[in-house]
Amino acid sequence: MIEVSEQEVHHFRRHGWVRVPGLHDAAQVAKLLATMEKGFAHPPDVNETYGKAAAHSPKDVVSNGDAQTVLLNVRELNLYYDEIKPVCCDPRVGDVVRQLLGVDKVRLFSETYLNKPPAGKATPWHQDWPLQPFDRRDTVNCWVALDDIVLEQGPLQVVSGSHRLGSLYMPVDFSEEQSLSTLLSKEDIELLWSLAAPTDLKMEEVPVHRAPFTAGDALIFYGSALHGAPGNQTKRHRRGYTRSIIGSDVRYTGMPYLKTDSVGLAAGSAFDLPRYPLFA
Repeated sequence: MIEVSEQEVHHFRRHGWVRVPGLHDAAQVAKLLATMEKGFAHPPDVNETYGKAAAHSPKDVVSNGDAQTVLLNVRELNLYYDEIKPVCCDPRVGDVVRQLLGVDKVRLFSETYLNKPPAGKATPWHQDWPLQPFDRRDTVNCWVALDDIVLEQGPLQVVSGSHRLGSLYMPVDFSEEQSLSTLLSKEDIELLWSLAAPTDLKMEEVPVHRAPFTAGDALIFYGSALHGAPGNQTKRHRRGYTRSIIGSDVRYTGMPYLKTDSVGLAAGSAFDLPRYPLFA
């Protein structure tokens, strides 16, 4: 078990994010990279993974087929490779998230292996929660660096305090380059500075957490927090692994969403299916 201090819990709830150095050790990172390589070599068919999407479901905003590459991704490999499940559903990780959210139990909702290649474009500012069929904000992203990542590679960054702003917009795809000045009002920005972390940088007039990563380090943040990443200006790939983790009390709203349209959930129900395991 990884002990989470009261200060870390306070930091997470106030600023909307917290760093967890060395959340995954070198052996776990190596396993994730090996599985990622298999997944990119033989990517699962999206219809096999999720079933047929409803006609009115929004498209996946992170597309490997975009004309200008932002992120290459492959998803839900724990459904295909049993050897990665102990890492994906590491109970230590679940327990960290449980303590941060202040809930009894948490579930794995989804996982994504991400590769921002050399010259990969910037990942625009966005929130995940407005796109997802969750009835409350007890949801986090647990983003893990699979390489040592320097600033020039475009590390993940989060706007401190932005989890307090509610739903700002729903991107259609990652070619939408919404600036923070477009998304935020003067009053929003004043609130964000009242919630800024001491080490935040000033970017586009708002407080942003941006720092290098060592492989295995994690950045855990609310699904409602604004986040993004600069482009990769180096000749090295920037590889990461992210999980969407939800409190066990979160309910399905029934809104159209590729990952849930065909899995058999009824609106108002808990995500109590084998593909959404409890792991804390």
